Amino acid sequence: YFVFGETGEVEQVHRLGKSSDASLIDIEPGVWHSFIVTETDTVLFEAKAGPYEARTDKVFAPWAPEEFSPEADRWLQEMRRLAEDY
Repeated sequence: YFVFGETGEVEQVHRLGKSSDASLIDIEPGVWHSFIVTETDTVLFEAKAGPYEARTDKVFAPWAPEEFSPEADRWLQEMRRLAEDY
């Protein structure tokens, strides 16, 4: 689990799951964050205040690469390398 600053710098990294000290994290609205799943049979559950609006549900950071782009692939690999250090 990653927490990012306003310009995309990684501010926090947390390893969650049965092999770590934490399996749950609670964040405030408006915090840039992302997950990388590293174990099979992982379940992610995100709860937000409603009502649900599909067209406005996801808000992407202005510094984030576009989903499914080559840049996103490179970014994901960099986040995986960073996660290995924790």
